Amino acid sequence: MDSTLVKKRLSRFPGILNGEPKSSHWLKFTGTPAKKMRFKLNSQSKTAGVIIKIAYPDAVSKNIVKNGKIIEFNQWDEKIHMYGPVKGDFCGENRYIGVKNIFEFYIDTTCELRIQGRDAIQSLVRMEWTMNQFFADGGTTMFVDRIAASLGIHASTIKMVSVYEGSLVINYDISTDPNDSTSNLAAIQDRQVAAYATGAMNLGAPILDVTVKVSTSTGNADDVPT
Repeated sequence: MDSTLVKKRLSRFPGILNGEPKSSHWLKFTGTPAKKMRFKLNSQSKTAGVIIKIAYPDAVSKNIVKNGKIIEFNQWDEKIHMYGPVKGDFCGENRYIGVKNIFEFYIDTTCELRIQGRDAIQSLVRMEWTMNQFFADGGTTMFVDRIAASLGIHASTIKMVSVYEGSLVINYDISTDPNDSTSNLAAIQDRQVAAYATGAMNLGAPILDVTVKVSTSTGNADDVPT
């Protein structure tokens, strides 16, 4: 039987843009953005560096990876109710803008960056609370601590996505603890579903609605009953 060797080649899409330091550019796709992408900026100017913005059609769980290490989002800013803006302080600086589903990052000629999916439990909870009441009660810091305490997980595994009115809606992701080999996303998912179903999740205000999805680095998010 004849065997056929199938060669796979990664698609490459070179482009030309204005590399003026810390300039901002949108990267738009005619279809669904690829699950994994690699970026490299080449320029004759050593000061070239750009902020790239990608609008996704729905909520995503993505990471920027540089030299094999994940670069976390900028610090959450309680004043603007989202992660702090990308200023171009270093190659790989990034943030995710919830609700609008915009992922943005800074790249210069000093590094190569990759965007890849992240295994995470994507959760949305709506509570009978106002924005003022929420932030007066400790805001996102207290919210993360309450989630962590209710599920018995480390606060560092909980990532805020967005906070907005209606009454109060909070999007957050839960991932596994890289420092804990026993950390299991499926087990955390089961505990969270059970906690919401039995009323054991204490978030500081009455819970009106919950939606949970499990997103994997190799596939789309799947709904989880709550």
